[in-house]
Amino acid sequence: MKRLNFLVVKSFIGPFIVTFFVSLFVLVMQFLFMYIDDMVGKGLTFATIAKLMMYMSVTLIPMALPLAVLLSSIMTFGNLGEHFELVAFKSAGISLLKAMRPLIYMMVLLCGMAFIISNYLMPSASIKASTLLHDVRSAKPTFELKDDAFTTSMPEVIIRVSGKEKSGNKVNNILIYDHRDNRGNTKVISAESGEFYFTEDKNYVKFDLYKGASYEQVEQRTNASYPMTVMEFDKQQIVFDIGEFKFERSDESLYRGHNQMLTASELQHYIDSFESQLKIKYDTNLKFIQSYFHLSDTCFKNLVAQPLAYSKPLYIDNVKNEFRQAIIYRALESARVVKQSVNYSQDDTEGAVKQINRYKIEWHRKFTLSFAIMVLFFVGAPFGAIVKKGGLGMPMIISIFLFIIYHIISISGEKIIKENDSNVFMGMWAASFVLLPLGIYLTYKATKDAQLFNKEIYQKLFYGFSSLFKIKSPTSKISSENKLP
Repeated sequence: MKRLNFLVVKSFIGPFIVTFFVSLFVLVMQFLFMYIDDMVGKGLTFATIAKLMMYMSVTLIPMALPLAVLLSSIMTFGNLGEHFELVAFKSAGISLLKAMRPLIYMMVLLCGMAFIISNYLMPSASIKASTLLHDVRSAKPTFELKDDAFTTSMPEVIIRVSGKEKSGNKVNNILIYDHRDNRGNTKVISAESGEFYFTEDKNYVKFDLYKGASYEQVEQRTNASYPMTVMEFDKQQIVFDIGEFKFERSDESLYRGHNQMLTASELQHYIDSFESQLKIKYDTNLKFIQSYFHLSDTCFKNLVAQPLAYSKPLYIDNVKNEFRQAIIYRALESARVVKQSVNYSQDDTEGAVKQINRYKIEWHRKFTLSFAIMVLFFVGAPFGAIVKKGGLGMPMIISIFLFIIYHIISISGEKIIKENDSNVFMGMWAASFVLLPLGIYLTYKATKDAQLFNKEIYQKLFYGFSSLFKIKSPTSKISSENKLP
């Protein structure tokens, strides 16, 4: 039995490692394609991009594990069934569940590992990834001079060059519009040739200009003319500040209160705190509304639950005419105040409930992704035993199809929760509750050697069903009547 367990585990580990890294690579590439436009032209180093990919890989591990388990379990038991090894197990008196037992223990360990990653590693990696991604998206493009085009990347300086060399920093026909004095387009510098280079800290760019002139308009106005000074030079150096193009890191503490950057215990603390605040707001609004109606608590609650029909005459009829209009005006003002208060408290309550639901979603996600490993294993292992197809062809198609179903149900449930239309527990666990009965059914059929995907069985059922509605021809009826006894 030990050799059998070793054989099953060995057959599973290889495909699992391969499919896990393939799934993780696909998810990381999906993230990279989503934000590739924000990274191009920013002058990012390879170390910065590698850090971002590493942080995102950690956050995507809990999602890659269920997909890898589903695909590898189909491949493992598909290969065992295709090579008749499952038949040999059963002939030796070993059922499918006994063959799956070592992998079930492994799935329990993977569920625990997935929860640890989701609860401890993922929040820290999410903080670093979100901070780094924000800095990358906020960074400005690197300073670059384009040939025969105006460079407007610097907000206070516009530069145009022509004849730029492909290699090196030498340029010709330089035209610079200097707006650093905040006086508009009053200073222009031109030069026949020049050379630019950056300082060591990459905060400044220096231009060495040759054979040119500087034109600057003087602020003092004489009569109707605007005097201008012209200064010709053989060589001049100009320095521009490009420190704003430098990539800088933000403080990670700014993201620590986000729901994706918290552990399960921290999320529960935030949920309890927000629910307490919501209850205080509700009680405050209730007392405010009660103060306008001057009703007792019991009467007010009954009135809210089921409005009462009063048959008594209105008190306003007993009031003198000169005071009646003032009382009606004050009553209308009170009604407007109560209506505005109710509308405001309703919007405030809906916003608070949505915020609480976001924290509850992340709290449940730490458990649903871990539990999905076990659910998808009991879907994939018997499915592979029934199909009896190994390799990457059929198992890949089946696993992607099943995982898409799981992912669509999860996303739909989460979206419904965010709209306050469903219970958080039901929305987050809906995908597991849908696929768990399927896993139990497939496991039962696999242990009974059911031919669920044998086309000959379905062909016989189809022919048997169609024969019930088959109409005999008249010739066949006459021949049967003329048949000799």
